[in-house]
Amino acid sequence: MAVEIKMSQNGVLLDLDIEGTPEGVLKGKTFVVKDLIDVKDTITGGGSPAWRATQKSASKNAKVVDMLLGEGARLKGKACTDELAMSLDGINPFYGTPLNTQLPDRIPDGSSSGSASAVAGGIVDFSIGTDTVGSIRVPASYCGIYGYRPSHGAVDVTGIMPLGRSFDTVGWFAQNSGLLRSVGEVLLPRREKSTKTRITKVLVARSLFHIISNDVCEGLLEAGDRIASQFDYVEEIELCQSLLESCAATFGIVRSAEAWRVYADWINNDDPALSPTLLQRIALGKSVDSSQEALGREMMKSIAEYFDRLIPEDTAILLPTAFGMPPYKSATKDQLIENRRNNLLLTAMSAVAGLPQASVPMEIAPKIKLGVSLMAKRHNDSSLLDVVSSLLES
Repeated sequence: MAVEIKMSQNGVLLDLDIEGTPEGVLKGKTFVVKDLIDVKDTITGGGSPAWRATQKSASKNAKVVDMLLGEGARLKGKACTDELAMSLDGINPFYGTPLNTQLPDRIPDGSSSGSASAVAGGIVDFSIGTDTVGSIRVPASYCGIYGYRPSHGAVDVTGIMPLGRSFDTVGWFAQNSGLLRSVGEVLLPRREKSTKTRITKVLVARSLFHIISNDVCEGLLEAGDRIASQFDYVEEIELCQSLLESCAATFGIVRSAEAWRVYADWINNDDPALSPTLLQRIALGKSVDSSQEALGREMMKSIAEYFDRLIPEDTAILLPTAFGMPPYKSATKDQLIENRRNNLLLTAMSAVAGLPQASVPMEIAPKIKLGVSLMAKRHNDSSLLDVVSSLLES
């Protein structure tokens, strides 16, 4: 018998109630997972009824689901994603737009829109999403909650629908920084305490605060300064516009090629009922030839090496998470495209270089929180989560 898929206000597509083990660091905590993540005996639909119709129920849980259940967490449902996760709007043409609790007339952003909405609305304690080029970080900023994108390759992606495997990460949202860290303790590779370097220095990318929207620039700068003041050493750095544009362009080339390889046969053979916007985005990968992709991968390597030299083990870079306030639900197509382009300039750096990044909600106006991010050296996840959990009262 088919299960009816209908989204709740806070982005839950399918209600579940799967108990974890009796004990663990996440005992008593509830969570949902994005509709890219396998849960045994349910269909992973990827936010697309057409894709869902071609899929069978998962025979087992994704690795991350088993890890969380094994530490006492309770799975309460599967959450909405943008169609095949190929957007940063949080608008699904088939299921709707999950609520942005702090700004109900604005979008939550995506593609982990339902996962963010469920945490922001207090439906669950934490949630699991994916972040290819901002799908955890930007919704975290827009919804005023904590969000974490781990180092690329740090968290097991077994049982998770791909978008661009060179960039895909499993990330998470949480209501407070302590829980953000606890989820990381479960999902990240175990490391001996003695091998961890404490992050005591911060490089403030002040130039990036000056390229964001004027209506949030001053508030986010002040918020960033409050975070920076808690480090032992503070230095300003400039990340130039050409670097941002190179990261965004490199991501666009490689991800487009990878996404087309994932879905090309299905689209060519089945002619599925997808939204015109999505078809247009996927089709971009058809035009990427092997030499262009190879050049993009060389650029990825160079960018990763640059950031590896720039960021010492004991240091984080401080930057705005997103370009500004979330667009209104009534925003035009052109306004949404412009917003995505602007956000990509900020989010593509960690995606291309494979860096961990945490978005910290900071009040910039009464009852409005937006994200300020800390980005660390690759595979320095535990140290980054430690410093985030100690920065401000949760």
